Amino acid sequence: MRSTSMRSALLILVTTTGLCLPGRAAADTAAVPESCRAAIEVRWPEWRLSPPPRDFAAYARQQRVEPNVVLADFDGDDTRDAAVLLLTSATRRAQRRLAICVSRGGAAELHVVRDPYCGDGITLVPKGTKAWDFERDVAVTHQANGVRAVCFEKAGATYLLVNGRLVRVVDSD
Repeated sequence: MRSTSMRSALLILVTTTGLCLPGRAAADTAAVPESCRAAIEVRWPEWRLSPPPRDFAAYARQQRVEPNVVLADFDGDDTRDAAVLLLTSATRRAQRRLAICVSRGGAAELHVVRDPYCGDGITLVPKGTKAWDFERDVAVTHQANGVRAVCFEKAGATYLLVNGRLVRVVDSD
């Protein structure tokens, strides 16, 4: 694992020279908090953001949101957490993961969805959102902020942190 100063030096080098690091550009991960990047790098040293398909990327630009990073309080402690849709490496064998980094005293507690329901991008689902859970066939009201894994204009599932565990609600079909 690279040290923080080494990462900072590489980020400055990339930013000032326009060079790209293998596997991902520094600008790609700029929206991801440092503590979350560090927690992810422990598991996947060469991770990168999962690129959205063109139609979802265009929609995200129009809405002025990141298509693969969501910043919100997911555990109800009034601190900003992060959700990141990522690929585990720069190779063709990279696997898509949804990483949710919960802030814990300057560090990040990492929760991972191994196979997100959808992989085009992610969006915020605010606390209080009413939805239909298609898997359980019931109406639900989200008791916390969640992150929706989107199959753009097709389907999606919201992941909520409940009692320290991720719960999936298929609420878009």
